[in-house]
Amino acid sequence: FFLFLFFCAFISFIHSFNSQYWPAMPDLVRPVATTTPDDPLLPLIDDFDPSAQQHHAPTLAELGLMGISEVAGVILVSAIVWFVLGYIIDRYLYTSRNPLVLNHIYEIRSRLVSIVHAIVVCTGSFYLLWTTDSFWTDPFHATNWESELVCFVFAGYCVYDTFNMVYYLRETDPLMYFHHVAAIAASGVYFFSRAYAVLGHACLALMEVTNPNLHTLWLMRHLKYEKSFFFVLNAIIFVLSYFIFRIIGCGYLSYWSITSWHENGMLYTAHATGPIIVLTLTLLSYYWFKLIIKMALRILSRHNNNNSTTTATHNTPQKQQQHTK
Repeated sequence: FFLFLFFCAFISFIHSFNSQYWPAMPDLVRPVATTTPDDPLLPLIDDFDPSAQQHHAPTLAELGLMGISEVAGVILVSAIVWFVLGYIIDRYLYTSRNPLVLNHIYEIRSRLVSIVHAIVVCTGSFYLLWTTDSFWTDPFHATNWESELVCFVFAGYCVYDTFNMVYYLRETDPLMYFHHVAAIAASGVYFFSRAYAVLGHACLALMEVTNPNLHTLWLMRHLKYEKSFFFVLNAIIFVLSYFIFRIIGCGYLSYWSITSWHENGMLYTAHATGPIIVLTLTLLSYYWFKLIIKMALRILSRHNNNNSTTTATHNTPQKQQQHTK
């Protein structure tokens, strides 16, 4: 089955790169001739001559965008890569003799794959935001091939992880299913709008940057390292980074997107789907942050209790010795 999926993706890529131009999709590319001077999406095509629009619609290749076959291929190959990585991790974990590992193989596999995915996606998103200066001059900046590649690699991971939760991790928090559905919907908006490059990658980077610390905490806790200094240090780093990136950062991103869309008369149109999804994911992050604070307080309380118990145990022989004398 996986070989068949890989073959389909391979044929899709060969067809795409061997063709001189990507297939034009006028329903996804808005012609300049049909826009009005007040249309906020008019600047999306930066270096395009409006006079040439009277003769033909620009192809996706001319705009530096992916066609639907490329998008399907990227999502498919991305999902296959995460499945293969999970399979390799499974094979390695089954060789372990540690019962703590053997009892949580699927969960550990899922966490490790998520760590790798977060590193890849955050690196790509931060790189695009750092190197593309024009992203910051226009909130409705058009996407490009690189930005769409990162976005649909993320969509492929969401497909993989949703399957993983349904098939293996049946006790998953229902909010995680909602999170993944919203993320896949955001990828669809990103594709059909061909815009919102800043909003998409800023949200993606801020949402995923805290995941490595989160999954590392879970792994250390289930492997009985929660009394160690590094566990407490990682917990502190995670809470602080979550507050900075997902509470302050995503909160400001939601405010910025809503105000930008309102100023351009797009808040009460179909184009507001992007800011609404970002706001929804931000509110979900706020709810999770309340649970994180409770978890952090519980960890600190347990750590303090362990220290006081150790101190009391250490002082007991001295008191008994004094009583004997």
